[in-house]
Amino acid sequence: MFAFLLIFSLAVVFPSPGSSHIARDEFEASLDEHALFPSRFSIPDWSDAVVSNSLIVEVLLVVDGGVAEAVGNEEDRIHNAVTTLIQYVNMFSIQLGLRIVVVDVIPVNGYHMSLHSFKQWHGQHIKELANHDIAILLRANYQGAIASVGGACKDEEKVGICGFSPQIPYRYSTLFFHSIAHLLGLSHDTKVNCNCKNATRGDCLRIHGFEYECSAQALIQSASRLPCLSTDIPTLSRSSLPVCGNGVVEASEQCDCGSSKSCDNPFCDSASCQFIMPKMLLSSILTFIPALLIFCLIVVLRNRIMTAYRKRQSSQRRRPVLPHPHSTTASLSTQISEEFLSSESLPSPPPLSSSSKSPIYPTEDPIFFSSPPQIQKQKPLTLDSTVPLPTKFNQQSPMSP
Repeated sequence: MFAFLLIFSLAVVFPSPGSSHIARDEFEASLDEHALFPSRFSIPDWSDAVVSNSLIVEVLLVVDGGVAEAVGNEEDRIHNAVTTLIQYVNMFSIQLGLRIVVVDVIPVNGYHMSLHSFKQWHGQHIKELANHDIAILLRANYQGAIASVGGACKDEEKVGICGFSPQIPYRYSTLFFHSIAHLLGLSHDTKVNCNCKNATRGDCLRIHGFEYECSAQALIQSASRLPCLSTDIPTLSRSSLPVCGNGVVEASEQCDCGSSKSCDNPFCDSASCQFIMPKMLLSSILTFIPALLIFCLIVVLRNRIMTAYRKRQSSQRRRPVLPHPHSTTASLSTQISEEFLSSESLPSPPPLSSSSKSPIYPTEDPIFFSSPPQIQKQKPLTLDSTVPLPTKFNQQSPMSP
């Protein structure tokens, strides 16, 4: 249960001829400003929003005297409070493709400045200020916000006022984002269509403080029509305030991958925007890994080629290679075999008697040649043929006819 009473209704619109109308969102707390927001801060889930590209929103922040006095007019404490505020705002905006970049933080001596007074101050010093798309005054002891709807990119209208307390900056991030949405062209009566997967009825892509759902998708559409917003990262001056978490590498940051929820860089610490390991070591590793992969690929290919070559050599060794019948080697082998068989050095077997009835035994052991000899065909033996007789035989056991 919120401990505050809504006194002034949201979005009291004051039209002005020829210019953007003004949206005033004011609250009056029943206790104090700490009751403006719930004690537990939560970031809405707008992951169902359709984002075509990321846009850079350059914001000029002006801090009034009340905010500066709350931190003892110490510049570092002012910057720390503002940095915390913008970090939380980027948790909203980065889901919609909007990156908030602070181009400068300027403390002023004014107190309780009205929107009209801030417009005059802005118009008088615009040439001296850093280039910006919108300018917002952070005002102490103010529980609301007021801004020109669609005033971004217009020098006379791109201003707004937002309540702020440096002691609890994160609680004002919702109100600050509400002001930016008005300046980028979102009004309370804007209606568009959108689709959500798991959102409850009435909360589909709805920005806190706007009556209709799909207001987050409507903000994307209105911001994309503004000519001054760019997708290119701007050239920031030395006076710019580096904000870790906006997705833009600034000043002393080594990397910036957005919030911890949206960061997709495993080498970047989203909390400090510094590389998890030294940059030189990271560069060496990123260079060494591709070289190592290429080397491993070459080794694997070489091993496969050598294995295939060895298998081929082994199969060729197992298979005998016969000479071609018309080759010189085959002719020479045949000629040597014929000469060897026809030579007179070979003993001829003695003639066999036709009357011999003894069995035939070989006289010598058989001769084996390296190449098979060509044996001439002979007539088959008959009973009348002359058969050579063996030199030794057993006469006691003659062969019976």
